[in-house]
Amino acid sequence: MQWQPHLNKFLQDKHRPNAILLEFIPNMKQIGLETYTEDRAAALLSIIQQIHEAGICHCDPYPRNMMVQPETDRVLWIDFDRAQTVSDESITDRHHSWMEDDTLMTAELLDFLAKDMKLGKLFHAWGYYYHYS
Repeated sequence: MQWQPHLNKFLQDKHRPNAILLEFIPNMKQIGLETYTEDRAAALLSIIQQIHEAGICHCDPYPRNMMVQPETDRVLWIDFDRAQTVSDESITDRHHSWMEDDTLMTAELLDFLAKDMKLGKLFHAWGYYYHYS
């Protein structure tokens, strides 16, 4: 088995790691009217597509998992507790469907937020914040 060099110290462990501790990122906010920009929306959509290319389906594409650090314009996805990982050999139509749902829901949410920005209030995207989550 080949791991990243900094993880090799875990190779001989009786119990392999089953979680990853991520960095603390101060002042993170979920995507919303106060954090939405077209560039951030495009980045979030691009990132979910890259996640899928890595063989991971997020399976929880809601605003609470799409984060922005306003000072740096950094955007990222969090909360992979529902995620499913698949290899090229094990991917099924069901997995493809889940990934397509991730992408479509993300695109719809971001489209709704763009419309809501023009309105100046949460309207189209309301369900993603208060109903579906």
